[in-house]
This record gives sequence, structure tokens and C-alpha cells, in this order.
Amino acid sequence: MLDLKVGSMDFELVRISDANGEFYDYNLKEELSINEHDLHNEFGQQPVKYVYWSSVLEQVRGYLESATLNEEIVRANMYEPARLDLMTKGTPKPTKDQIEAWIINQEDWVKAKNEVIIYTKFVKQLQYIVKALEQRKDMLIQIGADSRKDKEYENHLRQL
Repeated sequence: MLDLKVGSMDFELVRISDANGEFYDYNLKEELSINEHDLHNEFGQQPVKYVYWSSVLEQVRGYLESATLNEEIVRANMYEPARLDLMTKGTPKPTKDQIEAWIINQEDWVKAKNEVIIYTKFVKQLQYIVKALEQRKDMLIQIGADSRKDKEYENHLRQL
């Protein structure tokens, strides 16, 4: 049996901070829910929600690209010092694997790589939110169609 352990099972709450350092808390369960008694408002809010979360996703993708570029720069800047350090410690011709091993043991590279990992996680989480909003749109369309059919059926029954 696979015993899978994850950090937090609280996937409902999302906190976003803007450029001014202000925090905005979102409960995804509420954000994605549909009030069937106010479909007109739900239809109006759907594109607003979708644009907001898609924009957040794109911004975080940009942060991920920057973090990835920074990690590559850190790696490139460490290549020659790694080669020289290995040579001074007795490795006359360090291999690429030896140099890579040296680099990934450096604190600066670990910090840069961790930033890439964090932003990758954020991008994936935001992709799931945007996908859920796409599913929400489909549900709204179906609920709206069902509601119209119910009203037509009720009107038909009244006429009988």
C-alpha cells in the first residue's frame, strides 16, 4: 500500500498579495459555487472571475519564467568556479556530472531552484482553479438550460 503524505489538505483557501502588499483571501469553495436562485448574477460574475484568475495565473507564470531564468544564470555563473574548485581539490579534468554535483550542493543554487519549485506549484494550483472555472461555466450553461425547461414545463402544466 502506498502511504502518501501531503502537507496541507486545506485546498480551499487562497491568499494573494498585490504589489502594495495588501492581502486578499479567497475561499475557493465559495468562489466556485453556484447560487441556482440567482442565475442572472452568476452568469454575470463568471467572466469576471475567469478573467481575474486567468490574469493571476499569467502573472505567476511570468514569475516562474523569471525564477527559471535566474536559476539558469546562477548555474551558469557557478560552472567555472565549480570546475576550478574541483581541479584545486585534485580532479585534473572534472566531468560535467562532477561539476553539476558541485553546483547542486551550493546554497545559492538551492535557493534559486526552490524558487522555481514554489512558482511551479503556484502555476499548477492556479491552472486547476482556472480549469474549475471553465467547468463552472459549463455547469452554469446546463443549469440555465434545465431552469428554462422547468419553466416551460410549469407553463405547459398551467395551460392544461
